[in-house]
Parts: sequence; structure tokens; C-alpha cells
Amino acid sequence: MRTYSKGSPQMYNLRKPDASTFPNHDGEYTICDLFNTNRIGFRYWNESPWVQYEDISAPAGRFLGGLSAFVNGIYTYSGAESVVLVSRETRIPIKEIPSVIKRFYGG
Repeated sequence: MRTYSKGSPQMYNLRKPDASTFPNHDGEYTICDLFNTNRIGFRYWNESPWVQYEDISAPAGRFLGGLSAFVNGIYTYSGAESVVLVSRETRIPIKEIPSVIKRFYGG
């Protein structure tokens, strides 16, 4: 029976990472690649971030795809701004706005 010192790579049966054994991810290495496991959420995802929008030819299609992602992101983050927009309609804004923001962010 072999004994290994605490914290040695042999104790955990880890091999030294070798760049030639990794799958080609254009220079992106993840924790899953280091331990040779599957990335469950990304197994079949091979699109680049700039994809064609509604089958419109490049470069206009890629621009519209990026614009669509930008608009969706702005819409997502606009919820916190609505608190400030209605602050003028409150009776005591100095007291009400911090409590609403705490409820909005779960604090």
C-alpha cells in the first residue's frame, strides 16, 4: 500500500495538466477541462456570441443580433430605475425609497 503526503497530487490522483490533451476551446480552459469531465450546460453549444439575426446576411445580421442582446439587457436592468421614476409620487421619498430598494434587491 502506497502512502502519500498530505496535499500531494498523487494523493488525489490528479495528473499534471497538459495543453495537448485538452479539447480545443480557442484558449478557454474551464475547471471541467482540468478534471476531464463534461460541461453539462455547454455540451451542445457551439455558437459564437455574434450570430446572425433572423437569417439576415452578415454584417448587418450580426449587428442586429448584438443590438437585440443589448436591448434585452437594458430591459432587464431597468427594473431598479422604475423605483426612482415613481419617487416623486410618494409622500416621504427619503423614508420610502430606501425601503422599496431593500425589498427590490432582497435585503
